[in-house]
Amino acid sequence: MRSEDLKLIQKEQLEMAKVILDICDKHDIPYVIMGGTLLGAVRHQGFIPWDDDLDLGMKRSDYQRFLEVAQEELEPPYSLHHYQTDENYIYPYIRIQDSRYALRREHTRNQTVQQLWVDIFPLDGVPENPLKRWYWEKTLYVLRGLRNLSCFDELVNVNKSYTGLKKHIVALGMKTNVQKYLNTTAILKRIDKFLMSWNLEDNPSIGNPMGGHWFKEVYPKDYYAETVELPFEDCYLKAPKDYEKILVQMYGDYQQLPPESDRNWHGTSLVKED
Repeated sequence: MRSEDLKLIQKEQLEMAKVILDICDKHDIPYVIMGGTLLGAVRHQGFIPWDDDLDLGMKRSDYQRFLEVAQEELEPPYSLHHYQTDENYIYPYIRIQDSRYALRREHTRNQTVQQLWVDIFPLDGVPENPLKRWYWEKTLYVLRGLRNLSCFDELVNVNKSYTGLKKHIVALGMKTNVQKYLNTTAILKRIDKFLMSWNLEDNPSIGNPMGGHWFKEVYPKDYYAETVELPFEDCYLKAPKDYEKILVQMYGDYQQLPPESDRNWHGTSLVKED
């Protein structure tokens, strides 16, 4: 992606995030930055220079409240998308979109075009008992695999190298038209129902297994007990107080820059108007 396009994307995503956080402040809804956004705040005091998205997380009860109030609070060009509000939606989390800009995912089979977005992930409880944890992980592997197959052409990076079960899921999607027989919305409902069955009050760990790092995003609940504000571009965003432990678990030596070949996570390009 051209550097000027990426700067525009990041600028508009940050403006969208500020609108989201205004809604959170108004309704007293806690949030934290997550994933690459957290890494960017710590390592770059803003966006990772080559990153093209912005991620927030909310504990499930706060996430549900945001889902309710944001639909009324958001005004064009912004809109909320979720399987409960959009029958064509394919993600197991909330996405706030800006209708003025669109990105093309170059590595999907149909080169999906999507409006500029900010993602908001639900944070749920994770079981500690080894047998229950095994069941939790295997169930989510299956459900997430079914979701990926149900919208394969729109979602899956077909140019990426996969291993293990992911490799077999992608191979199945490439060789068959199984997505024709799967209902994405029904699978998303099953994912949410399963995640919500492990509530934070009864379990010692907290997780975001629907994020890009799967089960690496499971931590002791205490990591999220308090927040701190970190500088991010021209503002401050809230992060878990134990953000360093989170980053080490997700990325290892998180101060080490990745090779240039891995510096466009979504493989996106800005769609130009004619």
